[in-house]
Amino acid sequence: MARADVTGQGLKKGKAGEKPQRRPAKLPTKRRLNNIALFYLKRFSSSAENLRQVLRRRVLKMTTEAPDLRAQAYQDIDEIVAAFVAKGAINDAQYAAARVRFDQVLKKPKAKTAAKLRAKGIAPATIKQALDSESHADADFEAGLAIARRRRIGPYRTERDRDTDRKDLATLARAGLDFKTAKRVLDWTSDD
Repeated sequence: MARADVTGQGLKKGKAGEKPQRRPAKLPTKRRLNNIALFYLKRFSSSAENLRQVLRRRVLKMTTEAPDLRAQAYQDIDEIVAAFVAKGAINDAQYAAARVRFDQVLKKPKAKTAAKLRAKGIAPATIKQALDSESHADADFEAGLAIARRRRIGPYRTERDRDTDRKDLATLARAGLDFKTAKRVLDWTSDD
């Protein structure tokens, strides 16, 4: 009786008592990489550099046994990403603006949003432009109040003293707020 592939790893049927063999990895052809990119872009919005990183990770998995194919695959990836940018399927400025709007709805600080965009490979000028055009002046303060409310710190803490205020200040700083805004959040009262 043949062994069923319940793991999804693509095992070939072996003879009784033998270990099943793993199928050889598919080679990273330009067509295959293009299909992977299309499937990824159907599910997620992406920046050009992020798509490049996703495809490179896939190539690394595909070429563990044939590392000499990586150089050609990396050239193919650059061509594929350039084609998607030329067609308008990938637009870093639109991606950055959408990310800023989304993070503002979630009340995330601007610094945290900028760090996420830098990690996705967005240019600093594009990040600054998106933050300036999509956010309002008190966005960080509102984000700080939302963090304080969620974590029950600062003005939402029942008992406050100097020690807890120092810990709350550190919590807000780790969340991405600058000192001035974090201090303003801690000093906030509901009548402001």
